[in-house]
Amino acid sequence: MNNLEKKSFYSFLTLYLGSSLLFVTLSGFWYFSAQKNSLENTTYYKLQHLADSVSNLIIHAQMSGTPLALPKTEKDYDYILVPTIEKRVFESSYFEQNGYKILVSSSPQEHLAIQYVVVRTSE
Repeated sequence: MNNLEKKSFYSFLTLYLGSSLLFVTLSGFWYFSAQKNSLENTTYYKLQHLADSVSNLIIHAQMSGTPLALPKTEKDYDYILVPTIEKRVFESSYFEQNGYKILVSSSPQEHLAIQYVVVRTSE
């Protein structure tokens, strides 16, 4: 090989390896972003399901006149019931604070004098 062929070969090899590295890096970033979004959505829907389950039990207890039996939660999931006498106004929302994912749901609609169900997880 003469000098011109070597230079051409090394230029091609550099371009090939550089573009391959860029492609692998971008693919890894896109995969990571997709997995992160999937985990975030899963966490949101788990919190929403727990809040809806608790709200359904509250509404059913009032409508049927039976005592309220609250469910046990999975590990790392907690909830609290905010009564209407608290006079706090929350927006039904989903946010992160102090390392916790928190969902505020107004779905009890003041049945049994409960205004909000607040669910959180540290997942």
